[in-house]
Amino acid sequence: MSGLLSELRRRNVFKVAIVYAIVAWLIAQIITTVSQPLHLPEWFATAVIVLLVAGFPIALIIAWAFERSPEGIRRTTPAKAPDAADTDEAFESPALPVDAPPAVASVAVLPFVNMSSDPEQEYFSDGISEELLNQLAKVRDLHVAGRTSSFQFKGHVGDIANIAAKLKVAHVLEGSVRKAGNQVRVTAQLIKAADGYHLWSETYDRELDDIFGIQEEIAHAVTGALSITLGVGDLKVGTRNVAAYDAFLAGRAQYHSGGPEDWLAAVEVLRKATRLDPEFLDAQVMLANVANNALNMLPPDRSEEFIRIQKEAVERAVAIAPDAPEVLCVRGLQEQTQGHLLQSGRMLEEAARRASNDSVVLQSWSTLLAETGRIRDSLAVMRRWVRVEPLYIQPAYILAMTLETAGEADQAMQQYEVAGRLQGNSNAFAGPQLVVALNQRDRPAIEAGLEKMLQDDLGVTGHLELTKAMCDHLDEPEAALAVLRRTLADSGHLGALMKSVIAIWASYFGDDELALEAYRGIVGMPARMIWTVVWRPLHRQMRQLPGFKELVRDLGLVEYWRGTGHWGDYVRPVGEDDFEIVG
Repeated sequence: MSGLLSELRRRNVFKVAIVYAIVAWLIAQIITTVSQPLHLPEWFATAVIVLLVAGFPIALIIAWAFERSPEGIRRTTPAKAPDAADTDEAFESPALPVDAPPAVASVAVLPFVNMSSDPEQEYFSDGISEELLNQLAKVRDLHVAGRTSSFQFKGHVGDIANIAAKLKVAHVLEGSVRKAGNQVRVTAQLIKAADGYHLWSETYDRELDDIFGIQEEIAHAVTGALSITLGVGDLKVGTRNVAAYDAFLAGRAQYHSGGPEDWLAAVEVLRKATRLDPEFLDAQVMLANVANNALNMLPPDRSEEFIRIQKEAVERAVAIAPDAPEVLCVRGLQEQTQGHLLQSGRMLEEAARRASNDSVVLQSWSTLLAETGRIRDSLAVMRRWVRVEPLYIQPAYILAMTLETAGEADQAMQQYEVAGRLQGNSNAFAGPQLVVALNQRDRPAIEAGLEKMLQDDLGVTGHLELTKAMCDHLDEPEAALAVLRRTLADSGHLGALMKSVIAIWASYFGDDELALEAYRGIVGMPARMIWTVVWRPLHRQMRQLPGFKELVRDLGLVEYWRGTGHWGDYVRPVGEDDFEIVG
């Protein structure tokens, strides 16, 4: 009943009813007053009142079915499902996004074309595009497609309607940048995807140090064209130092361009940006994020260096804007790296509340929820992440794995197929799909999955050899377990991923103690998302072992659950000091 009342309010049915009643009463009073002086027939007033009464339900039906919009009168769109992370409706929704028309207030920012004579200036045109995207993503009432998805159309030649459909938006912002010496020309146009109509376009010829003003004008023009009202100062660029800004764009482009070696170069360029302007918040945040990723990927002998860089950048960002969503996010990631899950969760949740369009924030918050066993809550945030980044492999894959963890095997398999299509390789996620088959004891699917995995070497030390051994001993549990024990015993060179693979096979072959031992070997290792897998259905029996309760205590999960009052889906509190595993 409350849902119906909310929908009646949203569609302005109550407003129309009140206005109609007032106008009808006034008309009836006028007709009654003028009937005798004008010598109108007796039946006239009665007929008018009957028509007014008959028109009342018709007015309500029209109010329900249609609404005013920036584009004129159109059919009312159904209310969006709630975003709250603790709603069962979010958990119950399908794995794949529903094919609904995109919201009117939605836009994708395509990479602006580099028109400069120097191809090396492409980082600058890409950077301008990304800055506009990030600014627009801060607008609460505007849905903005994420960078990774939008940048897949760099150098596009396809039609705008097709691109918008793939990005699930109603509008596209595109343009070009020409930089020559201290002069810059930026051309931008906002296009309505349905008919190709240009809602707004402009060309700016300015000096380079006015690039910040150009960006702000474009962002305000876009939101104005979509009839979105901004608060004062919503879309300010974080620096007015052209050299610092140029270094920031170059460092961010370097980070996006490849792997760990590129990250090292990006760190140095971003540090230059922060030295040129220590108050440049975006540069400090980007530096902290890149240092955090480098910390998880580079050899341990450089850990102290990147911990220091991250710490300094986070401290400076906090000094500049402690409550900004991007600052809350980097602080949350830093706390998570240090094992402070309670503090991390509070910061990431607040960041997600304030920045519902930010891909990094949504990834960080949904991942923490999954790792702490709050699978249902995590799914709601992950679906929002997929909506922001519909063409990005990572959210599609992580959503699939979390669906699997929630016990939604069929939906998980569908989503793994979606991720495979985005990857362009149907075998790309053969490993996670194999885990589903192992849990279901589906022998044909297990054999098919092993065959796919043997076709591709993941490049993870020992993975291919272990897969071959499991294939050879599929009907010999003791022999398979002996291989797993030997591999784990020689674990000095094994990373977190390999240890989790050992744990998965150990549970399949019935040795849950061995699986638990493998997971214990991951404690203290940089292993984001690894802890999500302990909640998989395959490990249901392992979670009943007394040692599993010790493991989750050591990971800080019990402190997190009690501190937040949100317990994992498969645990519940017992008294003030204990808890039990329920699934």
